[in-house]
Amino acid sequence: METKQLIPAVVKWIKDYADKANIEFVVVGVSGGIDSAVVCRLCELTGKKVIAVAMPLEYTRDSCPGSLQRAMELTDDRGVTIIVKPIRNILEAYLKEGCANAGEKAQLLQGNLRSRIRANILYDIAGAYGGIVVGTGNKDEDEIGYFTKGGDGLVDICPLSLVHKSQVREMAKELDVPQSIIDAVPSAGLWDGQTDEQELGMTYDEVEWALKALEEMKTTPGWPIESDRHMEVMSKVISLQSKNKHKRHYPPVFDPDNPERSYDAQ
Repeated sequence: METKQLIPAVVKWIKDYADKANIEFVVVGVSGGIDSAVVCRLCELTGKKVIAVAMPLEYTRDSCPGSLQRAMELTDDRGVTIIVKPIRNILEAYLKEGCANAGEKAQLLQGNLRSRIRANILYDIAGAYGGIVVGTGNKDEDEIGYFTKGGDGLVDICPLSLVHKSQVREMAKELDVPQSIIDAVPSAGLWDGQTDEQELGMTYDEVEWALKALEEMKTTPGWPIESDRHMEVMSKVISLQSKNKHKRHYPPVFDPDNPERSYDAQ
């Protein structure tokens, strides 16, 4: 679907969902990044009351420099309610109790903890207003499980989960997202200096290529590998899909009527 058709289609989808559930408030966590900016703009167009929540580490500093400033720029003079909730004190309370301090895995554990703290804040605000939490993940992230379970993966609706990052960039231009956000290096804000593509070891364009190639291979014979880099990227994507399978499906459920049945995530 072309970008100019995609935007009104997604807006209608969000609005229809909220209308059927008698929801007037939609809550979006805004990170200063392009995905959350596009989702915020789409929610604005529904006519619903939008609450944008920025959750930096502190008012004066975040793991991703300038993220709070970009979030404020996104919502300035838009009729969007902006709430800023720094997470430093909550994070330190967890760490004081010995959570997420497991040696060499501490950085990743603490990054995931930040994401889960932010999810709790979003749901607390959504509960207070009787609203829903709108997810900001895109297809290239969701298909490889590049999100935190119980964190940014914990949402009520997912408007962009089948939309590639390249399409999100196109939507951002159409939706008048500030250039500072469009140009920002993608980061989940998990720790100081963290960037998505550095952590993944591949660009979003490469992930998109691999996902499309895997889909094409289901119907068209042939292996679309033309270089060592292609092989490396394809291997990474397939490995992440397998490793993170548990994130992309409902947890296994025991069936008392059929105890032998396996509910392995598929």
